[in-house]
Amino acid sequence: MSVDVAEYEAARPKLMAIAYRMLGSVVEAEDVVGDVALRWSAVERSDIRSAEAWLVTVTTRRALDVLRSARLQRESYPGVWLPEPIATTADPADEVERLETLTLGFLLLLERLTPIERAVFVLHDALDYRYPTIAEAVGRSEDACRQTLHRARRHVTVPGRRSEAELARAEGIAEQFMMATFSGDTDRLLALLAPSIAVVSDGGGIVHAAMRPVTDRDRVARFLTNLTSRMGADPLALPCRLNGEPGLLLHGDGWAAVAVEVVDDLVTNVRVIVNPAKLERLVESFEAAAAGRPGPFETPTRFRHRGGHTLR
Repeated sequence: MSVDVAEYEAARPKLMAIAYRMLGSVVEAEDVVGDVALRWSAVERSDIRSAEAWLVTVTTRRALDVLRSARLQRESYPGVWLPEPIATTADPADEVERLETLTLGFLLLLERLTPIERAVFVLHDALDYRYPTIAEAVGRSEDACRQTLHRARRHVTVPGRRSEAELARAEGIAEQFMMATFSGDTDRLLALLAPSIAVVSDGGGIVHAAMRPVTDRDRVARFLTNLTSRMGADPLALPCRLNGEPGLLLHGDGWAAVAVEVVDDLVTNVRVIVNPAKLERLVESFEAAAAGRPGPFETPTRFRHRGGHTLR
Protein backbone atom coordinates (compact mmCIF):
# COMPACT_ATOMS: atom_id res chain seq x y z
CA MET A 1 0.00 0.00 0.00
CA SER A 2 1.43 3.39 -1.01
CA VAL A 3 1.83 6.22 1.49
CA ASP A 4 -0.92 8.20 -0.28
CA VAL A 5 -3.40 5.32 -0.12
CA ALA A 6 -2.45 4.60 3.50
CA GLU A 7 -3.14 8.23 4.48
CA TYR A 8 -6.58 8.07 2.90
CA GLU A 9 -7.44 4.70 4.44
CA ALA A 10 -6.34 5.93 7.88
CA ALA A 11 -8.65 8.93 7.58
CA ARG A 12 -11.59 7.08 5.98
CA PRO A 13 -13.41 6.19 9.25
CA LYS A 14 -13.36 9.86 10.25
CA LEU A 15 -14.54 10.91 6.81
CA MET A 16 -17.45 8.46 7.02
CA ALA A 17 -18.24 9.77 10.51
CA ILE A 18 -18.49 13.30 9.13
CA ALA A 19 -20.49 12.40 6.02
CA TYR A 20 -22.95 10.11 7.80
CA ARG A 21 -23.72 12.66 10.53
CA MET A 22 -24.10 15.35 7.91
CA LEU A 23 -26.45 13.33 5.71
CA GLY A 24 -28.07 10.62 7.83
CA SER A 25 -27.56 8.20 4.97
CA VAL A 26 -24.94 5.49 4.60
CA VAL A 27 -25.48 5.36 0.84
CA GLU A 28 -24.93 9.10 0.41
CA ALA A 29 -22.01 9.12 2.86
CA GLU A 30 -20.28 6.33 0.93
CA ASP A 31 -20.80 8.25 -2.31
CA VAL A 32 -19.28 11.38 -0.75
CA VAL A 33 -16.27 9.52 0.62
CA GLY A 34 -15.84 7.73 -2.71
CA ASP A 35 -15.77 11.08 -4.51
CA VAL A 36 -13.15 12.30 -2.04
CA ALA A 37 -11.02 9.23 -2.76
CA LEU A 38 -11.05 10.03 -6.48
CA ARG A 39 -10.05 13.64 -5.86
CA TRP A 40 -7.32 12.51 -3.45
CA SER A 41 -5.85 10.20 -6.06
CA ALA A 42 -5.54 13.08 -8.53
CA VAL A 43 -4.48 16.00 -6.32
CA GLU A 44 -0.94 17.41 -6.33
CA ARG A 45 0.50 16.37 -2.95
CA SER A 46 3.09 19.16 -2.81
CA ASP A 47 0.25 21.66 -2.29
CA ILE A 48 -1.08 19.85 0.80
CA ARG A 49 0.28 20.63 4.27
CA SER A 50 -1.92 18.14 6.14
CA ALA A 51 -3.53 15.13 4.47
CA GLU A 52 -6.23 14.79 7.13
CA ALA A 53 -7.14 18.49 7.05
CA TRP A 54 -7.42 18.37 3.24
CA LEU A 55 -9.58 15.23 3.35
CA VAL A 56 -11.83 16.67 6.08
CA THR A 57 -12.29 19.89 4.10
CA VAL A 58 -13.17 18.15 0.84
CA THR A 59 -15.50 15.70 2.60
CA THR A 60 -17.32 18.46 4.47
CA ARG A 61 -17.79 20.63 1.39
CA ARG A 62 -19.00 17.72 -0.71
CA ALA A 63 -21.40 16.66 2.07
CA LEU A 64 -22.72 20.23 2.25
CA ASP A 65 -23.51 20.13 -1.47
CA VAL A 66 -25.33 16.81 -1.12
CA LEU A 67 -27.19 17.95 2.01
CA ARG A 68 -28.56 21.05 0.32
CA SER A 69 -29.97 18.88 -2.46
CA ALA A 70 -31.27 16.28 -0.01
CA ARG A 71 -33.13 18.96 1.98
CA LEU A 72 -35.26 19.74 -1.07
CA GLN A 73 -36.02 16.05 -1.60
CA ARG A 74 -36.98 15.52 2.04
CA GLU A 75 -39.55 18.32 1.85
CA SER A 76 -41.62 16.07 -0.44
CA TYR A 77 -40.69 12.78 1.24
CA PRO A 78 -43.79 10.57 1.66
CA GLY A 79 -44.53 10.16 5.36
CA VAL A 80 -41.84 10.42 8.03
CA TRP A 81 -38.16 10.59 7.01
CA LEU A 82 -35.78 8.70 9.28
CA PRO A 83 -32.00 8.35 8.98
CA GLU A 84 -30.61 5.14 7.52
CA PRO A 85 -29.80 2.84 10.47
CA ILE A 86 -26.41 1.25 11.04
CA ALA A 87 -25.36 -1.60 13.28
CA THR A 88 -22.93 -0.66 16.05
CA THR A 89 -20.83 -2.97 18.16
CA ALA A 90 -21.68 -3.80 21.75
CA ASP A 91 -18.03 -3.33 22.69
CA PRO A 92 -17.28 0.38 23.26
CA ALA A 93 -13.56 -0.34 22.89
CA ASP A 94 -14.21 -1.09 19.21
CA GLU A 95 -15.85 2.28 18.56
CA VAL A 96 -13.78 5.17 17.26
CA GLU A 97 -16.52 7.74 17.74
CA ARG A 98 -19.05 8.85 20.32
CA LEU A 99 -22.13 6.65 20.02
CA GLU A 100 -24.43 9.25 21.55
CA THR A 101 -23.90 11.36 18.41
CA LEU A 102 -25.04 8.44 16.23
CA THR A 103 -28.50 7.80 17.66
CA LEU A 104 -31.44 8.27 15.33
CA GLY A 105 -32.93 10.77 17.75
CA PHE A 106 -29.77 12.89 17.67
CA LEU A 107 -29.52 12.72 13.87
CA LEU A 108 -33.13 13.89 13.67
CA LEU A 109 -32.30 16.85 15.91
CA LEU A 110 -29.55 17.81 13.47
CA GLU A 111 -32.24 18.23 10.81
CA ARG A 112 -33.25 21.44 12.63
CA LEU A 113 -29.97 23.09 11.67
CA THR A 114 -28.99 24.85 8.49
CA PRO A 115 -26.38 22.97 6.43
CA ILE A 116 -23.54 25.24 7.65
CA GLU A 117 -24.72 25.02 11.28
CA ARG A 118 -24.85 21.26 10.97
CA ALA A 119 -21.34 21.06 9.53
CA VAL A 120 -19.83 23.26 12.25
CA PHE A 121 -21.73 21.49 15.02
CA VAL A 122 -20.82 18.01 13.78
CA LEU A 123 -17.16 18.87 13.36
CA HIS A 124 -16.78 20.67 16.69
CA ASP A 125 -19.21 19.16 19.19
CA ALA A 126 -19.65 15.66 17.77
CA LEU A 127 -16.18 14.93 16.41
CA ASP A 128 -13.94 17.30 18.42
CA TYR A 129 -12.26 19.16 15.56
CA ARG A 130 -10.77 22.56 16.39
CA TYR A 131 -11.76 25.88 14.90
CA PRO A 132 -8.84 26.25 12.43
CA THR A 133 -9.78 22.94 10.78
CA ILE A 134 -13.50 23.77 10.85
CA ALA A 135 -13.00 27.24 9.39
CA GLU A 136 -11.05 25.81 6.48
CA ALA A 137 -13.60 23.04 5.96
CA VAL A 138 -16.62 25.35 5.70
CA GLY A 139 -14.81 28.30 4.12
CA ARG A 140 -15.54 30.79 6.90
CA SER A 141 -13.54 32.64 9.51
CA GLU A 142 -12.97 31.15 12.95
CA ASP A 143 -15.08 33.93 14.52
CA ALA A 144 -17.92 33.19 12.13
CA CYS A 145 -17.69 29.49 13.01
CA ARG A 146 -17.92 30.34 16.72
CA GLN A 147 -21.06 32.36 16.09
CA THR A 148 -22.50 29.59 13.94
CA LEU A 149 -21.84 27.02 16.66
CA HIS A 150 -23.52 29.28 19.23
CA ARG A 151 -26.66 29.43 17.05
CA ALA A 152 -26.62 25.67 16.50
CA ARG A 153 -26.40 24.99 20.22
CA ARG A 154 -29.68 26.82 20.74
CA HIS A 155 -31.36 23.94 18.93
CA VAL A 156 -29.14 20.92 19.59
CA THR A 157 -26.81 19.71 22.32
CA VAL A 158 -24.72 16.56 22.38
CA PRO A 159 -26.26 14.04 24.81
CA GLY A 160 -24.22 12.99 27.81
CA ARG A 161 -22.18 9.84 27.59
CA ARG A 162 -23.86 6.68 28.84
CA SER A 163 -21.86 4.00 30.59
CA GLU A 164 -21.86 0.42 29.41
CA ALA A 165 -23.95 -0.44 32.48
CA GLU A 166 -26.55 2.18 31.50
CA LEU A 167 -26.63 0.85 27.95
CA ALA A 168 -27.03 -2.70 29.23
CA ARG A 169 -29.94 -1.60 31.45
CA ALA A 170 -31.60 0.11 28.49
CA GLU A 171 -31.17 -3.08 26.48
CA GLY A 172 -32.86 -5.03 29.28
CA ILE A 173 -35.85 -2.68 29.18
CA ALA A 174 -35.96 -2.91 25.38
CA GLU A 175 -35.87 -6.71 25.58
CA GLN A 176 -38.82 -6.69 27.97
CA PHE A 177 -40.62 -4.32 25.63
CA MET A 178 -40.02 -6.61 22.64
CA MET A 179 -41.11 -9.72 24.54
CA ALA A 180 -44.31 -8.03 25.70
CA THR A 181 -45.02 -6.85 22.15
CA PHE A 182 -44.47 -10.24 20.51
CA SER A 183 -46.33 -12.17 23.20
CA GLY A 184 -49.30 -9.81 23.17
CA ASP A 185 -48.91 -9.02 26.89
CA THR A 186 -50.70 -5.68 26.70
CA ASP A 187 -50.56 -4.91 30.42
CA ARG A 188 -46.79 -5.41 30.56
CA LEU A 189 -46.33 -3.47 27.33
CA LEU A 190 -48.32 -0.50 28.61
CA ALA A 191 -46.30 -0.47 31.84
CA LEU A 192 -43.08 -0.07 29.81
CA LEU A 193 -44.29 2.83 27.65
CA ALA A 194 -43.63 6.44 28.63
CA PRO A 195 -46.63 8.80 28.60
CA SER A 196 -44.94 10.67 25.73
CA ILE A 197 -44.35 7.50 23.68
CA ALA A 198 -44.21 7.94 19.92
CA VAL A 199 -43.78 5.38 17.17
CA VAL A 200 -42.60 6.66 13.78
CA SER A 201 -42.28 4.54 10.66
CA ASP A 202 -40.35 5.18 7.46
CA GLY A 203 -41.51 3.32 4.37
CA GLY A 204 -40.29 5.97 1.94
CA GLY A 205 -43.52 5.65 -0.03
CA ILE A 206 -42.19 2.30 -1.24
CA VAL A 207 -43.44 0.01 1.52
CA HIS A 208 -46.67 0.42 3.45
CA ALA A 209 -45.99 2.30 6.70
CA ALA A 210 -47.76 4.72 9.02
CA MET A 211 -47.62 8.16 7.42
CA ARG A 212 -47.76 10.00 10.75
CA PRO A 213 -46.36 9.30 14.24
CA VAL A 214 -48.47 7.06 16.46
CA THR A 215 -48.85 8.43 19.99
CA ASP A 216 -50.79 7.63 23.19
CA ARG A 217 -49.90 4.42 25.03
CA ASP A 218 -53.11 2.55 24.19
CA ARG A 219 -52.88 3.38 20.49
CA VAL A 220 -49.17 2.50 20.41
CA ALA A 221 -49.80 -0.85 22.12
CA ARG A 222 -52.50 -1.74 19.59
CA PHE A 223 -50.36 -0.59 16.68
CA LEU A 224 -47.31 -2.61 17.72
CA THR A 225 -49.13 -5.83 18.57
CA ASN A 226 -50.99 -5.58 15.26
CA LEU A 227 -47.68 -5.23 13.41
CA THR A 228 -46.06 -8.21 15.10
CA SER A 229 -49.12 -10.37 14.50
CA ARG A 230 -48.44 -10.04 10.77
CA MET A 231 -44.84 -11.26 10.91
CA GLY A 232 -45.58 -14.41 8.90
CA ALA A 233 -44.97 -18.11 9.49
CA ASP A 234 -41.17 -17.99 9.76
CA PRO A 235 -40.19 -14.76 11.53
CA LEU A 236 -36.59 -13.82 12.25
CA ALA A 237 -35.69 -11.44 15.07
CA LEU A 238 -32.04 -10.39 15.54
CA PRO A 239 -31.32 -8.26 18.63
CA CYS A 240 -28.63 -5.70 17.91
CA ARG A 241 -27.50 -2.19 18.62
CA LEU A 242 -28.68 0.26 16.03
CA ASN A 243 -26.89 3.61 16.10
CA GLY A 244 -25.72 2.91 19.65
CA GLU A 245 -29.17 2.07 21.02
CA PRO A 246 -31.12 -1.16 21.59
CA GLY A 247 -32.59 -2.45 18.37
CA LEU A 248 -33.95 -5.36 16.43
CA LEU A 249 -33.59 -6.44 12.82
CA LEU A 250 -36.75 -8.27 11.80
CA HIS A 251 -37.79 -10.37 8.86
CA GLY A 252 -41.31 -11.67 8.42
CA ASP A 253 -43.25 -10.65 5.35
CA GLY A 254 -40.43 -8.13 4.77
CA TRP A 255 -37.45 -6.56 6.51
CA ALA A 256 -37.66 -3.96 9.27
CA ALA A 257 -35.19 -2.28 11.59
CA VAL A 258 -36.55 -1.20 14.97
CA ALA A 259 -34.63 1.23 17.18
CA VAL A 260 -35.84 1.63 20.76
CA GLU A 261 -35.08 4.73 22.82
CA VAL A 262 -35.19 4.19 26.58
CA VAL A 263 -35.18 7.01 29.14
CA ASP A 264 -35.57 6.44 32.90
CA ASP A 265 -36.47 2.77 32.32
CA LEU A 266 -39.36 3.62 29.98
CA VAL A 267 -39.60 3.39 26.21
CA THR A 268 -39.97 6.93 24.88
CA ASN A 269 -39.53 6.45 21.12
CA VAL A 270 -39.74 3.54 18.72
CA ARG A 271 -38.42 4.15 15.22
CA VAL A 272 -39.30 1.59 12.55
CA ILE A 273 -37.49 1.65 9.21
CA VAL A 274 -39.06 -0.50 6.50
CA ASN A 275 -37.88 1.49 3.47
CA PRO A 276 -35.85 -1.20 1.62
CA ALA A 277 -33.41 1.38 0.27
CA LYS A 278 -32.36 2.09 3.87
CA LEU A 279 -32.07 -1.58 4.85
CA GLU A 280 -29.87 -3.12 2.16
CA ARG A 281 -26.53 -2.39 3.84
CA LEU A 282 -27.85 -3.23 7.28
CA VAL A 283 -29.12 -6.62 6.14
CA GLU A 284 -25.79 -7.24 4.37
CA SER A 285 -23.99 -6.70 7.69
CA PHE A 286 -25.99 -9.66 9.10
CA GLU A 287 -25.19 -11.84 6.10
CA ALA A 288 -24.75 -15.10 8.02
CA ALA A 289 -27.92 -14.75 10.09
CA ALA A 290 -29.93 -13.59 7.06
CA ALA A 291 -28.69 -16.39 4.78
CA GLY A 292 -31.42 -17.92 2.66
CA ARG A 293 -33.84 -15.02 3.11
CA PRO A 294 -34.78 -12.59 0.35
CA GLY A 295 -33.22 -9.15 0.29
CA PRO A 296 -35.09 -5.96 1.19
CA PHE A 297 -36.16 -5.38 -2.42
CA GLU A 298 -37.22 -9.00 -3.00
CA THR A 299 -40.61 -9.13 -1.25
CA PRO A 300 -42.88 -7.47 -3.83
CA THR A 301 -46.16 -8.05 -1.98
CA ARG A 302 -45.12 -5.39 0.55
CA PHE A 303 -44.32 -2.72 -2.00
CA ARG A 304 -46.50 0.24 -2.90
CA HIS A 305 -44.24 1.13 -5.81
CA ARG A 306 -40.64 0.96 -6.95
CA GLY A 307 -39.10 3.83 -8.85
CA GLY A 308 -42.49 5.51 -9.05
CA HIS A 309 -44.19 2.53 -10.71
CA THR A 310 -46.96 0.72 -8.85
CA LEU A 311 -46.21 -2.96 -8.31
CA ARG A 312 -49.03 -5.35 -9.15
